[in-house]
Amino acid sequence: AGELQVVLAVVDRIKGGAAIALSCDGTFLRGSSGLSVYTVRTLSQDGQIIDAGEAVLQVTAGPLTEVDAIFETLMIREANALNFTLSTTNAVPVGSRFEVVVPTDFSIANTLTVASVINGVTRLLAPSVSGLQILVRLQDAISEGAHFSILVSGVSNRGYTGYVNFQVRTLHRIAEAWEVGSTDLGGQVIDEGTVDMKVVALIVDNTTVTTDAGVAGSFGEVCFNSVLAAEIPGGGAIVLVFPDGYDTSLVSTDNFVVGGLDGFSVHP
Repeated sequence: AGELQVVLAVVDRIKGGAAIALSCDGTFLRGSSGLSVYTVRTLSQDGQIIDAGEAVLQVTAGPLTEVDAIFETLMIREANALNFTLSTTNAVPVGSRFEVVVPTDFSIANTLTVASVINGVTRLLAPSVSGLQILVRLQDAISEGAHFSILVSGVSNRGYTGYVNFQVRTLHRIAEAWEVGSTDLGGQVIDEGTVDMKVVALIVDNTTVTTDAGVAGSFGEVCFNSVLAAEIPGGGAIVLVFPDGYDTSLVSTDNFVVGGLDGFSVHP
């Protein structure tokens, strides 16, 4: 592709060593992130280069707006299906890529499936996975300011609770080696955003509490019985939460055991 140039005619001679300042108001930056190289040249009357210099500007990615997601489940360790809905700031050409970076300690199944819904057309896409990164090549162009959806099935939530975020990006395609003369934007980010999620605990089934001290202000023993929904890893803990107004300052955990689960002891 040819250079995009703005040529300014010089009427009067400019001496060597002179400082010049040129303002190009109304310039639209390109629709992707990365380093942009600008060149300044001075030319002789017959168009020969006299001086040349370069300057580099870092362009940041535009935002993916109206970013949201519907999660099939928020429970720890469960296999999830994610439906991301987004709007572009910059146009996304055909063949560009969409990237999802899943949070740390999430897992991605070998049977991962990804689909896009663009301009009302649903297409099944072939994902590639590297670590926690999922990449797909989009088969449809997305215009500036357009809504689209990406559906991901086969990501499992991590094994503990808390807030996490998914990073989502549109990226320019990488030109193939045989595409002589093509403009290769090197997979640079077009737009990006994040989607928040709160991973929540599994429900402990059949929890019951008994006590030999049911009278207000009395002193005694409170017993908890539960069936765990998931394995507790070594180094984990069991937390017993009492109502407001109770006093547990004299409770000892020295003799606690988990009954009915192979006799594993719980240490204070």
